[in-house]
Order: sequence, then C-alpha cells, then structure tokens
Amino acid sequence: MTTWLQHVSRSLRQAALLTAFAVAGFAASGSASAVLITFDDLPLDTPVTDQYLSLGLLVEGGQIRESFGTPAESPIVSAPYALNDLLGPDLYLRFVGVLPTTVSMYVTAFFGDRIALTAFGPGGLADFHLTEGWAGLEENSTDPIPREFVQLSSPTGISLIHLGAFYFRRGDIYIDNLSFSSEAALSEPSALALAGGFPLWLAWVRARRRHNIKGLRTA
Repeated sequence: MTTWLQHVSRSLRQAALLTAFAVAGFAASGSASAVLITFDDLPLDTPVTDQYLSLGLLVEGGQIRESFGTPAESPIVSAPYALNDLLGPDLYLRFVGVLPTTVSMYVTAFFGDRIALTAFGPGGLADFHLTEGWAGLEENSTDPIPREFVQLSSPTGISLIHLGAFYFRRGDIYIDNLSFSSEAALSEPSALALAGGFPLWLAWVRARRRHNIKGLRTA
C-alpha cells in the first residue's frame, strides 16, 4: 500500500525537476548577447550612417579614416576631418532595438586632446568618461593614451553616446573596435526563490490533499 510519505516523496521529486527547469529558464533569460564592430568592412572615406543598423547601431557624423599607429588596412571611425570647423557635427552613436547595458571601444585623440564620452539612456544621463589628454591648462591635463580603452555601462540600457573633443575639433576623435552587449535583467533573489519554492509548495499541498481524500474514503 502506498503511504502518504511515499506520495510526498514522489511529488517532491517531480517538483524538484520543475524547479530545475525554472532555475535554468531564469539563468537563460539573464544571458548576454555581444556585438563587435571593427569597421574593417567599409572602404576609406565612407560616411558611416546606417550600415550597421541590423546590428542595432546608427552613427551620426562618422566617416572611415585610415588608422595611425596601427596597420593601414585597419580603418577606424572619425568625425569628418575639419580642424577649425566649430559648427561641424560631433560624433554620435545611437543604439536601436534592445539597448546595450555595456558599450566599449578604443578611443584616440588625433591632436592629443581630452575626449568626453557621454552616455544617455531611457532615464537621461547614464554614464560619463573623460579620456586622458590636453584640457587647456597644464594642471588639468595628462599624457594622452593612444587607443585608450573606454567602457560605459548602465543597468537600464544605453541609447546614445556623444563623443566631443576639447576645443570642439570634430576631426580629433577616432574610435575602433566598438563592442556592446545587452544583458537581460536578472531576477531578484526573492523572485528566484519564489519560482523555485512554488513547485515544492504545490507538491506538498497536492500530497496533503490526496492523503486527506484517501482518509475520508477509508473512514
């Protein structure tokens, strides 16, 4: 004769399997999808606009330029070269679709100036980074770093990055190897515990119900 404890044991085994599937589902929902754009597929002097739209990127004020300090066959993106064009556009990176939570790139200032990278998201200002370089006064300046690695992040996503060089020289900015990833929000520990605990609780209730019904029938 099957006892009440055997019912509970069987139900708990089934619930444990359901819990494992639930935890696996939560883990999968938090996985990240990464995109790397090297710009090597575009010829020199090509304006960069919507060529990478399918990857979730729009560029404003960008153009492919020959790299310096690296092999010439590895082009990089810069704003159109115009040394004293104060009215020219800065460089903008717009992200569409699923917004990335992390964006990284290599940034170089052709004239050694500091470059400000300002990231915006659904809630406004999301992150900010100022590269090393010249900032107008000796006490405010540092030695520029060619191909300085910059990473911006926001848990709510990044929709726009503005790159502006000191003195507003729009031809001063060079970027390469743009990478961005979108990571789904992970469940809170309490929610994950609830997802895992609910099947166990349900199994306990069902076992108790079967036991009570059987007790009534044999009474």
